[in-house]
Amino acid sequence: MGPLPQALVLAAVLIAAGTDLWNFRIYNALTIPLCLLGLVYHWSTEGASGLVTSVLGILVANLPFFRMWMKGGMGAGDMALLAGIGSWVGPWAMLHVIIVSGFATGFFTVVLLIRNRMQPATGPHQAASHGGTPESSNSSHRVCKMRYALRQPDRRVRVIPFGVMVAIGVIVTKLWIG
Repeated sequence: MGPLPQALVLAAVLIAAGTDLWNFRIYNALTIPLCLLGLVYHWSTEGASGLVTSVLGILVANLPFFRMWMKGGMGAGDMALLAGIGSWVGPWAMLHVIIVSGFATGFFTVVLLIRNRMQPATGPHQAASHGGTPESSNSSHRVCKMRYALRQPDRRVRVIPFGVMVAIGVIVTKLWIG
């Protein structure tokens, strides 16, 4: 992948990280064109094999997270961002991005858990954030609960901005495998 596509992917993940950090949203206006441009770029520069590589990158990006997304544990913007990156970098580099993003997410989660345990419970939002209702096995209930959590003023202590973790994954992967 040449310098222009690399710059485009880096710019897209940095924008996604910024919007995800700022308001916990990754916009389709960014991710859908990113994905489509990746498919078109690889098809136009490498032909059918480039298109296959791009599609495989999308599959590697999304298949591991599909069940989590279906259960409401991950946003559609996160999935679309992963697909967009996968369409540009292909399956091998995408696998690395997922691994590094997973480590970053795990580290961030541990930090959040430690931080939240050190703070006293301050109201009903604490009970909602721990999923203490019997209906929490219902997928649509979990999605509603996640949307509720995103609207709360203290959401920054409970929600992981996955766009930031993916940006870390892309940057470290670029430095790692070149």
